[in-house]
Amino acid sequence: MTSLVTVLDVESVSFSKAIRGYNPDEVEDFLDRVADTLQYTAERQSGLEQDIKRLEEKLKEYDNLRDSLQEALLMAQRSSEERVGSARKEADAIIAEARSKAEGIISDAKARKDEILRQCDDARKTRDLFMADFRALLARFSSLVEANTGGEGELL
Repeated sequence: MTSLVTVLDVESVSFSKAIRGYNPDEVEDFLDRVADTLQYTAERQSGLEQDIKRLEEKLKEYDNLRDSLQEALLMAQRSSEERVGSARKEADAIIAEARSKAEGIISDAKARKDEILRQCDDARKTRDLFMADFRALLARFSSLVEANTGGEGELL
């Protein structure tokens, strides 16, 4: 993979002059690097969004597991009236452990989701900043070309 373009690259790039303007090969090479960078950012964002979906699905599974455990506990209490005291103590311990684990898992999943969302936001901000900088650079190049051509399409 070619090296990724940074904002500094965009701001400091200079192309050598050819007879009728910039060297087309250099411009194409630079634009290819810009395209690669944008593609990389888009793929990374897509990957992070897939990670979020996967973590949300896991979170739903853990919620279902917790619900199933609570339902099983209620059925056991109804069917074993004579063991209510010991079953209640055991159930309380199981619920406490399940809740603790579920809360830990949920907390970890939410923290990971928040981190992925932050990374997505950072990627979007970086892309937006890059695009603004690139547009400004193109505007500067356009001004330079117009200044050098005298506004009539021919070099001075």
